[in-house]
Amino acid sequence: MYILEYPKFKDKHHILSGIALLVDDKICLVLPKKFKKQDKYSIPKGHQEMGKSPFYNAYLEMREETGIDIGLHKPSDSFKYTYKKNDTKKDLIVFVVKLTTDEFTDITMGKRDKSEITKVKFYSKEKALEKVEPQFKRLIRYIFK
Repeated sequence: MYILEYPKFKDKHHILSGIALLVDDKICLVLPKKFKKQDKYSIPKGHQEMGKSPFYNAYLEMREETGIDIGLHKPSDSFKYTYKKNDTKKDLIVFVVKLTTDEFTDITMGKRDKSEITKVKFYSKEKALEKVEPQFKRLIRYIFK
């Protein structure tokens, strides 16, 4: 792992972790404020913080960005997804959490931090492929495999 230097990310290699939350046949996506004009969504994710496990970091990002507290629900799969953005290599550790509608109904919903995220939506695979940035299309296809 590397140490983040706030507020500047000087490294050209970032490590992130996130959760791909699937409820039946739909995925939870967030619209970051910085991409509001382009209407480009992503899975809830964030830079890996020192001292936190990748899953715990992803869990905190999910709760902060969406208000969804997955609680004791564990991932059914995890994998590393690498992409480039603005000449920066990004290694995203993705944890896939699959729930039924009934399980999701029982989840605790809290307040989300609206300072970074404009919207939280659930989309089908086809709609998600339309909504995400180009570098995430392969990720969506892999999650729905």
